[in-house]
Amino acid sequence: LCPPAAAQFTHVLQEAELLDPSPGTSDYMSSGVAIDGDWAVIGVEYDNIQGGDAGRAHVYSRTGHAWSVGTAIGPPGTSTGDHVGYAVAIDQDDDAPELWTMVLSAHGEDSAYYEDGAVHVYTLCQGTWTHRETLVDPAPWTSDYFGLDVAVEGQWIVVGESYDDTNGTQA
Repeated sequence: LCPPAAAQFTHVLQEAELLDPSPGTSDYMSSGVAIDGDWAVIGVEYDNIQGGDAGRAHVYSRTGHAWSVGTAIGPPGTSTGDHVGYAVAIDQDDDAPELWTMVLSAHGEDSAYYEDGAVHVYTLCQGTWTHRETLVDPAPWTSDYFGLDVAVEGQWIVVGESYDDTNGTQA
């Protein structure tokens, strides 16, 4: 028997406020947020460090009740209009606890066509988040926005693409 939904959240306390370590006007930090265990990733979709609205993500780690900012991540080749960090996901593999995967969307990236999108996959190795691969739409077209949403669980990555026209206009 499950407790009422409200009972699940009766003891929620704010542990910390995670701020952008390098804020800019209209960066929109927290466009995408994800947490697993002692790691959190927060997207900054309109960050301009690598070009106008290129975006990036900040990774935070927790020790006890203290959160600290780790790495600011902008995938290789990030440029104007990529919107990195609109959607983010992070997961510790239940079957192999030493394996951590982080996924960052870049739905505005121009991979094969204008704004067809891409997803960047990172793994945690010896305390450093390392770019492992870039996933692209297997049937790209202009403004498909591959990566509009992302999820990761173990070795599985799911990518949303709201504007794909394969089965009809924006189907």
